[in-house]
Amino acid sequence: MERISILRSELKSKIGDSLLPGDEAKIQKILGQAINDKQVKFDVFGFNPIVMALQTALIAVDEIGLRRDGVIAIILYNGVINGYTTMEEVRNDFGDGVATIIKGLVRLYHLYEKTPVIETENFRNLIVSFAEDMRVILIMIA
Repeated sequence: MERISILRSELKSKIGDSLLPGDEAKIQKILGQAINDKQVKFDVFGFNPIVMALQTALIAVDEIGLRRDGVIAIILYNGVINGYTTMEEVRNDFGDGVATIIKGLVRLYHLYEKTPVIETENFRNLIVSFAEDMRVILIMIA
């Protein structure tokens, strides 16, 4: 939990001015409830998905310049995949921009389930055409 707190503070210091009032509390509520309900599952390598999301968000902020919508999408994407929040809740709480990015990330997640190894230029082109929002591609790279 200490690592999460440190990452949250660092992220907030970098993008806090782009967050809307209530964003942080809503994110905390979603993640806190998932943790309390034991819905947050470590990946096959034993990594905490919340820590990984926060680290990815920091990379996206530092290297790509993503702001509010991209960062919130990165943090909540696993929540949608694992069922501790829904696309409708995300859209209602954070707007269409965040929901659009998560929708693209979920679509790519399902595409990678079918073809986990990028083998050809055609597959890379498919991924680019599959994403409606270029921020999705940038997040996948981060």
